[in-house]
Amino acid sequence: MLDFFWRRDDDQRYNCLRVKADQSGNSNYNAATEIMQSVTASTINQTLSFSTGTVPASSAYNATFTPAATATSGLAAAITVSGGCSISAGVVTMTSGHNRLRGQGRSGR
Repeated sequence: MLDFFWRRDDDQRYNCLRVKADQSGNSNYNAATEIMQSVTASTINQTLSFSTGTVPASSAYNATFTPAATATSGLAAAITVSGGCSISAGVVTMTSGHNRLRGQGRSGR
């Protein structure tokens, strides 16, 4: 039998601390000595990128485009904007000449 013990750290991540194996035996075998193994789960880095062709190098006032971003982790990416543009339902509208577009990874929990 395997028992998994989980602990949540200060960053709200879950790490497996200990795996325990038991075998109680039967009419032919005595019980086995319990064994334990410590295991630590760690996070993995990811990279974000805008999907090709979804963010123009330049655009006219009041023009719109729909940016898309992907993460190497496969998790969803959040798109936010600042400066002279706005975003609604994933569509960016240019409102002046100075803009910033940002992609951000999201947690899988």
